[in-house]
Amino acid sequence: MISKVEKWVKAGYALLATDEIDGINIERLARVLKANKSGFYHYFGTREEYFKSLVRYHIHRAQIVAAEIQQCDAIDPDLLLVIAREKVFFLVEAQLLVKGKPFKAKIDTTEAGRIITDSVVTLWRKQNESFTDVEGALATVDIIRHFIYGRIDAQNINYQFLHVLAEEIKVIFRKNLEIHKASATPKYFGG
Repeated sequence: MISKVEKWVKAGYALLATDEIDGINIERLARVLKANKSGFYHYFGTREEYFKSLVRYHIHRAQIVAAEIQQCDAIDPDLLLVIAREKVFFLVEAQLLVKGKPFKAKIDTTEAGRIITDSVVTLWRKQNESFTDVEGALATVDIIRHFIYGRIDAQNINYQFLHVLAEEIKVIFRKNLEIHKASATPKYFGG
C-alpha cells in the first residue's frame, strides 16, 4: 500500500513531468490529491524538503530505468523503447536538466542523469566494442541528452518520434566525422 508521503511525492513528480518547478505548489498538489494542504506541512515541513523528496524519488526512478537500460541490446529500438515506456522519468529529467528553472534551494539534481549516462555509455560500448573513449562518450551523451530533452514533450515522447531524433543524431555525427576526416561512422545508434 502506498503511503501518504509517497502520494504527495508521486503527485508532484507527475506534475514536474509537464510543468516547471514553479507549477508545483501546495494548493495544486492538495487539489490533485483531494487532500488538505496541512498534510503537506505535516509530512514535509517546507517546500525545500518536499523538493528534496522529489529529487530522491527521481534518483530512485533513475536506478530502476538504468536497470532497464542494462537489459538493452541496442540503442534503436531497445533504448528508445525504454525512453518511451519510462516517459514520465525522462520528461522530469528534461525539466530538471534543460527546460525548467533550477530549484531555488541548493539541491543537486544531476545524480539521476549520471546514473542514466553510465548505463547508456555501457550500452554504447556493448554495441561497439572498439569504442574506448569513455570521456568522449560522456561528453557525447551530454550533448545528445540536451538535443533529445529539448525536443520531447508529453505529446510526442513515443518510439516513432525518438527514432526520428536518433536518425537526426546519426546524420549530425556522420557530418561531424566527415568534417574531421574520420574513416567510419560510430555504431552509437545501430548504424
